[in-house]
Amino acid sequence: MRASGAGRAQVVTRLTYLSEAAIPSRSSNATATVRMCGAFADAGADVTLVYPRLQQPEPEGFAGDVAAFYGIADAIERRVLHVPHAKGRSPLQRIARSRPFAAYLGGRMRGGQPSFICYTRTFQLAWLALQVRRAWGRRGACRALIMEVHGEPPKRGWSLLSSVDGVVVISEMLRQRILERLPQLEGRVWVEHSGVDLSAVHRGADRAEARARIGCADAAGPLVVYAGRVFKGKGVDVLIEAAERVSDIGARVLVVGNVYEDEYVSRAPDNVTFTGFVAPSEVPDYLAAADMMVMPTTESLHYSRYTSPLKLFEYLATGNPVVVSDLPVLREVVRDGENALLYPPRDADALAGALRRLWSDRALGVKLADQAWQDVQQYSWQRRAQRILERVDGLADAGAR
Repeated sequence: MRASGAGRAQVVTRLTYLSEAAIPSRSSNATATVRMCGAFADAGADVTLVYPRLQQPEPEGFAGDVAAFYGIADAIERRVLHVPHAKGRSPLQRIARSRPFAAYLGGRMRGGQPSFICYTRTFQLAWLALQVRRAWGRRGACRALIMEVHGEPPKRGWSLLSSVDGVVVISEMLRQRILERLPQLEGRVWVEHSGVDLSAVHRGADRAEARARIGCADAAGPLVVYAGRVFKGKGVDVLIEAAERVSDIGARVLVVGNVYEDEYVSRAPDNVTFTGFVAPSEVPDYLAAADMMVMPTTESLHYSRYTSPLKLFEYLATGNPVVVSDLPVLREVVRDGENALLYPPRDADALAGALRRLWSDRALGVKLADQAWQDVQQYSWQRRAQRILERVDGLADAGAR
């Protein structure tokens, strides 16, 4: 239960989260969506996650339980819509995919239904929700329509942002970009970086036991871990180059995630191991086994200007020192020599130097990890959800029709 304002009776905030993500799947979109829904529920909201049933293979590690796969409490209602198998971007194909959502929203928003907040990170579904809400007008049950944005809007998306009640963005750089184009949104657009489930992080776990669980009990030197998808722009090629330069200190590099660039595997030195895809609920064991974490993202990643990577916050919560490529947007969260070590993007020698420095100066690693743990508290999914709900309640009250 949550209070909606001073002197008011406590009410439950009902929130409907619209998603086009494939759930369950390997995607970070799906992971963030499910974990945010869990966090909204933890914050006291009555959450319904609405998503399509897509025709695709189930990911490795999925045993039929969505909540267990993503490592959240099963406290959200899930509405799975049967969407026609219509790939492509033509108007007819988009309409075919949208019809089940339109039917659901038409019933959910009609007069007499319990009031709710509509939340999505998909422009197509935000547009659809806006049309349905306009059709119901003052009789409708939708208190507010909130759009979460993770990159520069598409051409037709800019006007949509002016019509929703609130815009959540994942970085200050993205907020500034939107306000450059739409200054009238000042006050309706705010930053909420990505988050982490602090309860799922194995901080303080016995490193030797964690290494035994993942099959790395024989690691003699530093175990360096990257966890995330492997494709161009992520910087794993830079990490591979750096791995060869730190082999003389016994360093072993573990790349945890699905590999989309086979050439990385073929050219990797012997001290690099690729695990392939690992279920989100199992990733904490790999992080707990590490001596240090690396996030080598490069400027060539198409969304690097505005990114707020899930793994960065997971890294900061592990209790291990973190090495991060020095991209401007990442400096919104990390500070060189305070809660992480930064190095110039694509500089394998500098990355290797940072790893050597941490291995030789354990006190520095402890200092960085301790500060990172203090800083990451504000980035938990739960605190993120609480801040969003409080902000959205204010917007809904101010714009009540």
